[in-house]
Amino acid sequence: MPYRNLPYVIVLAFALAVLAFWPGYFSRLGTSSWLFHLHGITASLWMLAVGFQAWSINNKQRDLHRAGGLATLAMFPLFMAGAGGVTYTMAKATEAGDPFYLLWGAKLGIIDFISAIAILWLVHLALVQRRNLLMHANAMVATLLFLTVPLFPRLLNAHMPGLKINGPADFPIFGAGLQWAQLMGFALALWLARRAGRNRLPFVVVAAVIALQSLLFETFATGRIWTALHLWAASVPVALMLGSHALLGALVVWHGWQAGARKRRTVAGSASE
Repeated sequence: MPYRNLPYVIVLAFALAVLAFWPGYFSRLGTSSWLFHLHGITASLWMLAVGFQAWSINNKQRDLHRAGGLATLAMFPLFMAGAGGVTYTMAKATEAGDPFYLLWGAKLGIIDFISAIAILWLVHLALVQRRNLLMHANAMVATLLFLTVPLFPRLLNAHMPGLKINGPADFPIFGAGLQWAQLMGFALALWLARRAGRNRLPFVVVAAVIALQSLLFETFATGRIWTALHLWAASVPVALMLGSHALLGALVVWHGWQAGARKRRTVAGSASE
């Protein structure tokens, strides 16, 4: 079975997350926006769910795996709502003139926007291919790359000489740290693709998406059109932002499940002929 050690990797990722987000989030939980809490909780639950699924199937706990799968389906719209909350808070911070987000808000917005589209596609693929164990597992694990790669620039900016941010005067350094992190994520996705063999598609797509993010971060995200769209997100009612993201997540789950069921019936019909 694939990804036998994934639960241990996720524990390591949580430890790195605490280090990476300690200055901006964990050290001031009481003053952070509830939307950041929503994102942190739903993203953490998603990582735990994927890790639990790997553990359950590797330990032949098929009933638990099925139950976990259904719980994951229910959780995904909430995960997408959390992603919408981050988009909203970054746009509001940019609008309010926060010095960090004035520099990087719109650029980070393009990263998150493309990540959300990629995660929606990966979850849909995982559901359509749920009878193909390796493709299903690869698609689910690939979603985790978009949650762990953002840890790297924060770690670099906190500890790496030349990239360390000590205060607002160092905020311009953040972009270089992010691009180094993107390169690390790109290399990791290609390494996983090589290991995945003929079921490499999820990781190939993730590598391509990371490359696209890095390109647009330096080009389209600096222009007036994207900046205007980013600031427009601040004017959207927060309930509408969260609700639309949750609805999109629910539609992807529903369509992916139905498409997977049709695929199974087609295969079963062909086998019986």
